[in-house]
Amino acid sequence: MIISLVIVNDIGLLHSLGIRLVVVYGARPQIDANLAEHRHEPVYHKQTRVTDAKTLELVKQAAGMLQLEITARLSMSLNNTPLQGAHINVVSGNFIIAQPLGVDDGVDYCHSGRHPAHR
Repeated sequence: MIISLVIVNDIGLLHSLGIRLVVVYGARPQIDANLAEHRHEPVYHKQTRVTDAKTLELVKQAAGMLQLEITARLSMSLNNTPLQGAHINVVSGNFIIAQPLGVDDGVDYCHSGRHPAHR
């Protein structure tokens, strides 16, 4: 289960109180599992994954599935709860822009990037 029913109920309760939330999630476990399932061994340099074209496709696949599962869970009716019938609006998107890592010590990071605030 990607997002537990307890968390969904808590989000529903906060929503009923007029609190608007931004949910930010990571996908590393799902990405690692998808790479392993496809027998694609990731390459790391300085503890950062080098994201070549094949890795990028598998990363997008895993992250996309996770996003769909979270959206579906948050969009479903909260049956059998005090919040039955609550309608939670879900908006999703890619609101973070990363800077390409480029080449370091002769290693091309390809599609890997880092958010400017992350050091």
